[in-house]
Amino acid sequence: MAQTRWYGWVADVIIVAIISVFTPIAVLRSAEVWFFRLIIFGTPWLQVVACLVLATGFYALSMPLLNRVKL
Repeated sequence: MAQTRWYGWVADVIIVAIISVFTPIAVLRSAEVWFFRLIIFGTPWLQVVACLVLATGFYALSMPLLNRVKL
């Protein structure tokens, strides 16, 4: 829904920038690896909890967009 607006593109650029900055720096790379292992290869119950926290955060961030859509 946000990709048609300027802030959707800004969010994409921020995500790419975060990954680009985190990968070359060893300390940040270990945090990045920990995060991806948690959400992709973690133990099932911990993976579910982490994904539910992420989903809740994304839902909360998208609420202003959803409230602006007129049905």
